[in-house]
Amino acid sequence: MQKLRPKLLKIFKLMVKVSNLLSSKMNESIKMLKSLKLFFLLIVSISLVSCAENKKSENSENDKNIKYGFVTEGKSIAKNKVADYNFLNQEAPNFQWQDENGKFKSIKDLKGKIVILDFWATWCPPCRAEIPHFVELSKEFADKDFVMLGVSVDQGKEVVEKFVKSYKMNYLQVVVKPDVIAAYGVKPIPTTFVLNKEGKIVNRFVGYRDKDVFENELKKHL
Repeated sequence: MQKLRPKLLKIFKLMVKVSNLLSSKMNESIKMLKSLKLFFLLIVSISLVSCAENKKSENSENDKNIKYGFVTEGKSIAKNKVADYNFLNQEAPNFQWQDENGKFKSIKDLKGKIVILDFWATWCPPCRAEIPHFVELSKEFADKDFVMLGVSVDQGKEVVEKFVKSYKMNYLQVVVKPDVIAAYGVKPIPTTFVLNKEGKIVNRFVGYRDKDVFENELKKHL
């Protein structure tokens, strides 16, 4: 046993050295891993910021290319009203507004085109849900005899102008007073009318509808 002690001591010291060496290497590895982690996080952060900036720039560029719908105010000049019980094939009650050039326009001026007349408001969730449908239809049928007309029942056009930009609405908005709402017999909103090329009401939808409902109406009458 006496003879083995020096050898065992040497082995023990060697094991201690190996252990210290391994521990040192592990610490270095841990430090390296931490450094790599920090480096990776830095790269990801820079990438995210870059993507955000690019997205912001892209959105700004896209916003410049959007032709927002003109917002104006309208008033009734109608001699008739829509009957709740028998609205089909009735002449659409006339109302007028001023266009971007200050010229007076009216529903009668839209004869010769299919018109979707959407009574809505900025505070109405189902109305908001329909907006993307009308934006898309305005683009898809831009080269057809079709006019998309939003009829807002909001109080004042300022709130509508902000909303139009927020929702990227690309079609005309006429903010109307109660006389126009009454002429069309509108109670719940959204209420949407489809007018044929003779200016007569060929359909009315009360409440939210999917895009294909309006698309089918356009294809039917164009």
